[in-house]
Parts: sequence; C-alpha cells; structure tokens
Amino acid sequence: MKTAHFDVLAKHQAFAGMFCFKAVRCILLCCTAWTALFSPLGSTAYGAGQAADICEIIPGGEIAAAVAGKIIETKSLDNRCVYIVGFKGTDPPGRAFVIYQHEARDYDGLRDAMDGEIAHLEGIGDEAVMSFDSEAGRYWLLVVKRGQVTYQVSGDNEDMVRKIGVAAVKKVVP
Repeated sequence: MKTAHFDVLAKHQAFAGMFCFKAVRCILLCCTAWTALFSPLGSTAYGAGQAADICEIIPGGEIAAAVAGKIIETKSLDNRCVYIVGFKGTDPPGRAFVIYQHEARDYDGLRDAMDGEIAHLEGIGDEAVMSFDSEAGRYWLLVVKRGQVTYQVSGDNEDMVRKIGVAAVKKVVP
C-alpha cells in the first residue's frame, strides 16, 4: 500500500515539475520576444541611420522560407523589423528574429561594440561576423555591403540566424 501511495505522489510531483518547466520556458520565450521588440535603439550596439521599413524591404515570407517556418507576425519599429516565425512540431513552436538596418559606414563601430567571441563568416555580404550574447541568449550577425548598407540579424538559433542573414542580403542589396 505504501508503494502505491509513493507512486501516486511521485506522479503528482513529476506533473507539477513538468508544468513548472513548461511555464518557465514559455516565460523565457515571451521575454526574448519582448526584448527583441522593445530593446533601446540609442545604444552603440545598434548604430545610426535613417528610418527604413525593413519589413517591406525584407518580407516575412522570405524570412520564414529561409528557416522552413511560417510567418506568424511582423512588426516594424524604426530601423528594425521583428519577425515571429512559427515551426510545426518543434519546441519552442515559435521564435523571434530581428533585422536592424544601419548606414554602411556604421559597420566598423558596430563590429567593435560586439561582445564575446566573434566568428568571421564567409559568403554573406562583403564581410560578416557573428557573436553570441550569453546574457540575452541570442546570436548577433553583423553584415556589410560596402558603400551600401550594414545590417544585423538577431535570434536564438545560430544556424537560423545565418540562413536569415543570407536571405536578407539578397533583399537588402539590389
């Protein structure tokens, strides 16, 4: 009889623990999306430039196709666009990616402002670097087409950020 009681108790504790884990994961996803939507533009990490509607320049369908997802929502804010992309049968079911557009001359300053280990990537724009912000749990890809544009891509998955960077450079630069 005691064994059955402990089995039931263990199941209830496991259920409560799993519920707590899923709730924390949901809160983290919401916090990541909130940070992507409303992080300050005045920081040196974002550079300067004239306002552009990145969501029009790089449509959500292009971003979703690059990462084999489905666009749920796009939101244009100043020189950036937030893309919420859904994924069927994955965990988490959706991810937030942000693309920031800057003046071409901002690249060197933005690169110098990047924290952590910086990896140089080939085949994206004239020059591209990526770093991981462990505090925010996001990858930052910085790309320049010399004399034309600098842009950043932010997201929580390194491979997807890289794929979005490749897709974005095709749309940003005519």
